[in-house]
Amino acid sequence: MPKPPLSAQKLQEQIRTLEELLEINLFLNSTLDLDLLLTLILEVSKKTLNVQAVSILLLEKKTGELFFRSAIGGSAGEVAPYRLRKGEGIAGAVVETRRAIVVDDAQADPRFAKRFDTASGFTTRSILAVPMWAKDEIMGVLELMNKKKLGGKIDPFGVDDQKKASVLANMAAVAIENAQLYQDLNQSYELIRKTEESKKEFISVISHELRTPLVPIQGYAFLLRKQRTKLDEKSQDEFLDDILRQSDHLKMLIEDLFLVNEFDLDPLSLQPIQIPVKKMVEEAVRIKKIDQKKHPVEVKISRGVKKDREPALVVDRDKFTHLLVHLLDNAAKFSPDGGKITVALEAENGKGVQLTVEDEGVGIPPEYREKIFSRFFQLDSSSTRRFGGTGVGLFIVRKVAEAHQGKVWCEKRDGKGTKFVVSLPRERLLFGPPSV
Repeated sequence: MPKPPLSAQKLQEQIRTLEELLEINLFLNSTLDLDLLLTLILEVSKKTLNVQAVSILLLEKKTGELFFRSAIGGSAGEVAPYRLRKGEGIAGAVVETRRAIVVDDAQADPRFAKRFDTASGFTTRSILAVPMWAKDEIMGVLELMNKKKLGGKIDPFGVDDQKKASVLANMAAVAIENAQLYQDLNQSYELIRKTEESKKEFISVISHELRTPLVPIQGYAFLLRKQRTKLDEKSQDEFLDDILRQSDHLKMLIEDLFLVNEFDLDPLSLQPIQIPVKKMVEEAVRIKKIDQKKHPVEVKISRGVKKDREPALVVDRDKFTHLLVHLLDNAAKFSPDGGKITVALEAENGKGVQLTVEDEGVGIPPEYREKIFSRFFQLDSSSTRRFGGTGVGLFIVRKVAEAHQGKVWCEKRDGKGTKFVVSLPRERLLFGPPSV
């Protein structure tokens, strides 16, 4: 049976509604500022459907929880921080059923989450809750409470209200998605900008650091070639020793670059073997050629470790030695002449093992103790900085520790200086044969 033709009045009402929705859509898409956009959506929804309060709840995909992103009317400020558990409340039912829900008497509906009325002091009588769709997925729920009527009474929500609310919710969902994409894009651009700045600074620093050992290598090599017959054996040996020392420094810088690049490509591959702790420390001291008179390095085996047997760590020899080299270099660099460096091994009640490196240097301010492990970070990045370095040493320390299922952090010593702690799983600690 064909539907009866629409009356002129009804047709005019539908035209007005369409014009109104078109105007609202243009209005909602006039800004990409997310907070301003949400305020616009709430105000437009409140006015268009003539309700006392409106709220937008956004869906967290991982947990299935809904959180109040924004609200208007009543005591909105009291509601905004709250969350709904998966399936909780009328809004939770909307997500589960994937359809709009009208509740004429909210207080009598067992699904209604009354704790929000209790928290805000607002009394919810009727609810119209509609899903917010974006690309065939529900991204949230638009809730409208207490449709007003002349005389202050509450009017029930009708079919036209549902249609308007659904259109508004979908418009809002698309507008919010666009605003979020714009926000994410801006954040990505900002991250790219900061990364580019860090790279430029790193290239400048690494260029300086690479030239530092090259200059003496070239200088001593030139003198040996031109003045070899005029130099005594002791001077030649000193020149050759310095060339070897600067070559080791250059080799270390190049290995750092390869390691940093390896972190970007794939998870760090390890070849763990059992290595005595003292032997690793001695190797790290040798590589960095730490002057034992200026910075005496002491190795302590602390509580929880069997002192009658040689403690060893099951780690990748090259990479973990690299970690130690950077920690010892950092300690020596920031310590005064004569400042002792202490490397200690301590078992933590069967839970793990800690390797610590302590110095007697200037210390690190609390606000930088996390930042120093960031790639390219320099405590002093000025052109006149006192201490050298590429800004990747402690970044490498953290990455190598994490590759061994461990972690690293920095603490203030009881007295003067800094303490770096490398915490590893207990199974990383083994013991060699009993010492004689």
